Amino acid sequence: METIHVLIVSDNQSDIEEIRNMLASSSGAMVRFHVESEMDYASALRSLVRNQYDVYLVDQIIPNSQMSGVDLVKKANAGGCRSAALLLTTMPDEDIDWAADDAGFAGHVNKHLDFQERTFRNAIRFAIQHNKDVTEVREQLRELQRQVSTLIQSFDRRG
Repeated sequence: METIHVLIVSDNQSDIEEIRNMLASSSGAMVRFHVESEMDYASALRSLVRNQYDVYLVDQIIPNSQMSGVDLVKKANAGGCRSAALLLTTMPDEDIDWAADDAGFAGHVNKHLDFQERTFRNAIRFAIQHNKDVTEVREQLRELQRQVSTLIQSFDRRG
């Protein structure tokens, strides 16, 4: 059985419990969800850069902070976070979609529209797969860059 470790970053206890219950009820023979939560910016940032979870569900509104969920993930990615993240929002704003993409989110979940067990579970699964695909492409790019560098050095030595 696979266990997916989820961290919810939100100040809304009822959202946290709804997500926790939804994922607990969707655990089956193949997948089990282990869910934890953080309710403040500093703790959430420390958790994200540790890469201890498979996916982070980050609310757009971060409590006790002037920063948004998008800002949090940007800062976490700059600090070494490499796990999948989904933005939790109530705003159906295309600008939020673009900002989430630019920040490195694998997608977003509208809390009013997408809080349905199957939709939510699939969003998590797709976010994790997206993150694996992006990581693989980055590794391939690094290898290609290394090969190009080696070829350039070889040509430079030949004069």
